[in-house]
Amino acid sequence: MGLNCSIEWTDHSANLWWGCTHHGPGCLNCYAELLAKRVGGQRWGSLWGPDRPRRYIAGWRSTLNGAVRIAREKRRRQMVFINDMSDLFEDPDKHTGPMINDHGETLNIHNRQIATTTGWDPLRISHLVDMFFESLNDYPSLIFQLLTKRPNRTLEVLKSQATRLGVVSFPNVWLGTSINELNDKAKADILSLTQSRAFVDKLFVSYEPATGPCDLRGLPDLTLSSLDWIITGGESGHDARLFDLDWMHQTQTQASAANIAVFNKQLGSNPLQRDEITFVNGTKHADISGWPPILRVRDFPISNEEFTFVS
Repeated sequence: MGLNCSIEWTDHSANLWWGCTHHGPGCLNCYAELLAKRVGGQRWGSLWGPDRPRRYIAGWRSTLNGAVRIAREKRRRQMVFINDMSDLFEDPDKHTGPMINDHGETLNIHNRQIATTTGWDPLRISHLVDMFFESLNDYPSLIFQLLTKRPNRTLEVLKSQATRLGVVSFPNVWLGTSINELNDKAKADILSLTQSRAFVDKLFVSYEPATGPCDLRGLPDLTLSSLDWIITGGESGHDARLFDLDWMHQTQTQASAANIAVFNKQLGSNPLQRDEITFVNGTKHADISGWPPILRVRDFPISNEEFTFVS
């Protein structure tokens, strides 16, 4: 996935690598894992698991450069979802598999050069994370959307990277975490996310795939006030779990009352109230024209003026 990807709440996606390790019930029907198997399972096998390979994506900078060209043409900052096929905050110390290329060959690194050359250091997740943060200042016209299921690692990583690079914060980064319902784990994850407030421009929660209610009254006021944006959506795919539209409406209402921007992404493939939906196209019910009017909300945490970019 690259320029002009199909994810409704972003403009583009760019991956430094493919592959991850399951990290909770939200990963049950992981679309990234299914796509990786379909695209290259014959060549490199599974990319999921702590000892499995990760596939390096050599063209990640080209994708960012392409997004910059579009920003200049449209005079509008472009949002880029980083690592929709992996997790930028995966713990590199817990991954023991190799980093490979499209042919399944093990990759090594020397002075930021990446190749199959023997004698160089093995390429690791940590190298690519360093390279990503080193590149942020090169792209003032881009907004980098980082979404993780490991918010307990974000403060450590951001603080370390800021210290290493001699900066105070990363002003073109929006940082988010994924939840499936507002249970005790989700509350802890959102609290962990808010600890990184000082290092990024915006904080957000992706309540997707929603598999239970997300009653925001369960969050402390200080935690809730730290959030800028919430994305909601049901699960897509053949085995999609049930999605109650009332969950979306409740979260939308409560978030709006707390001055948090809301983006209702999709109703998913298994919405409970099917009789309230007009089928338009696609199986994930992402076309809002077929939704109940009250749910047709797709806002961002910045204004149209703030999206404006003049090179």
